[in-house]
Amino acid sequence: MRMIGDVIAGRTLHVVLHTASAREAAQVMATRQASSLPVVEGKRLVGIVTERDLVHRVMAARLDPAVTLVAQVMSTRLVTAHVDDSYEKALGKMKRNHVRHLLIVEGGHLVGVVSMRDLLVVDAAEKSDEIQLLTSYIYAVPPVLPPFESVDDEWAHTL
Repeated sequence: MRMIGDVIAGRTLHVVLHTASAREAAQVMATRQASSLPVVEGKRLVGIVTERDLVHRVMAARLDPAVTLVAQVMSTRLVTAHVDDSYEKALGKMKRNHVRHLLIVEGGHLVGVVSMRDLLVVDAAEKSDEIQLLTSYIYAVPPVLPPFESVDDEWAHTL
């Protein structure tokens, strides 16, 4: 079973300052092909801003993204997981908390973010591997055995 640390391995963590504008956050997301960004104040994690936050809280509210601060539209209810958590545990936590992005921590420090899509891709791969293993087990061709030879030992006749 894959752990969250395996899922985020090799990824670069991108963050945005709480004083950045919504437009700047959107530009970083577009450039980095990210659907969310952790929001920091200095080195302290204070929130997360997602594409959904920008659409609902800025665009739909007709706020000017150039002057609206990330701090005004970010989500502050943070849901986290540890790098040693299984992807299944993390997926369950996301479902229970109705979030699509999970902040990953290690030793009290933010080290990454995973999306629901990231974990569903891992889940599909795990299930595919399991199905392949079970299919191989069910349809395995038994090895060809040498023909049975008659045994003429005394003990064979006593059975």
